Amino acid sequence: MGMFGTGFQTFRTTIEASQRFIQMCIDISKMNNDEDMFNCVEGFLLHEHKGIGYGVLSQFLHCLKPYTFPVINGNEGKGTSLYEILGIELEKPNNINFITNVRKIYNFRNENFTFKNFRIMDNLSISKYNDIALETANVFQSGKEGKKKAYYTNHYERNPKNREEAIKIHGTTCFVCGFNFEDFYGDYGKGYTEIHHIVPLHSLDEEVKINPKTDLIPLCANCHRIIHRGINKTLTIQELKNIVMNKKNST
Repeated sequence: MGMFGTGFQTFRTTIEASQRFIQMCIDISKMNNDEDMFNCVEGFLLHEHKGIGYGVLSQFLHCLKPYTFPVINGNEGKGTSLYEILGIELEKPNNINFITNVRKIYNFRNENFTFKNFRIMDNLSISKYNDIALETANVFQSGKEGKKKAYYTNHYERNPKNREEAIKIHGTTCFVCGFNFEDFYGDYGKGYTEIHHIVPLHSLDEEVKINPKTDLIPLCANCHRIIHRGINKTLTIQELKNIVMNKKNST
């Protein structure tokens, strides 16, 4: 049973509370409409059910409907870090506002990403490659960049205008391998690229003013991930170019 067995031990009132929870899970498993599921959970939470934890509840529901319910405060308390990095302002975790927070994350995913399974977010929140999570997040919050915030993991503020300006200056063709999303995918890839900070924000101890012309460059998704693959080292652009060139010359 794993976490499920532990979860049921958290009910500290009556056996009816556990029965209501099981019935709610059965009802949700038969539903196809996300809003109906949200309303079902809200209805359950209105009843007395002392003991079931916020994180346990979200994990149960995610296992039932991974496309509908995100894991909140999972991964030993680190599960909210990614939401903070993305700028999703959650209410203070408790069962009363549980669905409010679910809706915020749900709506943010639908507005900003194409994936559906919330497990992607949960995995990313504890990824060994947190630099990648920070580099590829598309929601930014400050005028200056690099100001460190102490959350569960470090949070580095970013400015969306810098990204837009970098694309205006440099275009969207990868600086390392020359890949261009529009050339490969047509109109669907037009205007898309990932923007790389030449000096990684995680290495900064204070906020800095970013110059999109000299500090930011476009990279394709593959090169961007490879450049951050090392846990303790971020490759320079020239180092990755040399790797690509040596590979081409050896074939």
